[in-house]
Amino acid sequence: MDAKEVKVPAVLLAIGMAIMVAAGFQEAGAEGATTVLMGIGIWVAILVAMGIVALFLVAAVLGLSFGPASHASLKLAAIFVFPAGIGMLLPDGFGWLVELVLYVSLLIYLFELEGKEVIFCMVAIWFVRWVAVILLAAIMAATLAG
Repeated sequence: MDAKEVKVPAVLLAIGMAIMVAAGFQEAGAEGATTVLMGIGIWVAILVAMGIVALFLVAAVLGLSFGPASHASLKLAAIFVFPAGIGMLLPDGFGWLVELVLYVSLLIYLFELEGKEVIFCMVAIWFVRWVAVILLAAIMAATLAG
């Protein structure tokens, strides 16, 4: 089996999650880390679940195949988590650009996509990211209010 089917995505996913956990501790300290890590966990769950569905829809519309569902889901989870983790390490004005390059590079590397396919996937990724942030805000607000 090719390394980019399982090994590379699994490592990217683990690194992305580790970075997010470290960023959560750095942001909130040991006292507030539980709340921040809970927020990150909810955001990642929403992001990955919605992202996988969205990109499978894009694939269906464009007539693409991401391969076996289990491998594709792992790759897509890595594509959503790793760039977001790296983006948490960088200043706001610069992080989005690095994330964009990582998303595009990973889509091309892991799925061998071409121009139009990458553009459609990127539109779906950015849409999902914004919806995930809005849903997280709503969940956190409801949690804090109730």
